[in-house]
Parts: sequence; C-alpha cells; structure tokens
Amino acid sequence: MNHVVANQLLASELQAYRELPFPDLRQLVGERSTRHIRGKDGVDYDLTMIVRWRLSDDGDIRVIGFIGESNWGSPHDTLDDTIVVPNPSPRSADQA
Repeated sequence: MNHVVANQLLASELQAYRELPFPDLRQLVGERSTRHIRGKDGVDYDLTMIVRWRLSDDGDIRVIGFIGESNWGSPHDTLDDTIVVPNPSPRSADQA
C-alpha cells in the first residue's frame, strides 16, 4: 500500500465530514460506511468511516476513518485517523 496516497485519500474524506454542518453530521451518528476508492496511484482502496458521539457529555462528534488496499486482504497494513467535530452549542452544567 502506498501510505502517502492512502493518507491523502483518508485526509480528504475526513475533511468532507469536517465541512458538514453540525446538524447534518449529527444525523450520521451511528453510521458505518465502507466504499472502494481508486487512488492516484491506480490502486483500489477500501475506505471505512464511522461516526460516533465522542465519549463525553459535551455533544461533540467523533469521526474515525480506516483505509487499506482492497486487494491486500490484510488488516495489518491499514491507516486510521480520527477527527472530533465540536458541538457549536455545548450544554452548560446549569442546563443539565
């Protein structure tokens, strides 16, 4: 797997999630999606994205991405990255 190409694909996908309006991203919480994507090196990659609530009470959302070569078949040569999208209006302690 070309790690530079895979990292670019993963970063691009995470950026797309980062640019979503928070209400739209909130609708994706709990979803897991996998798709095939071809890199600029001509190699097919499997890209998996998972959207979850962050493990805190502030309402932030965590997006986790994994990428690996489709034909490789080994979970040992994958890259992963995570972003946290902050809740634009977190609950204050007096609202709880």
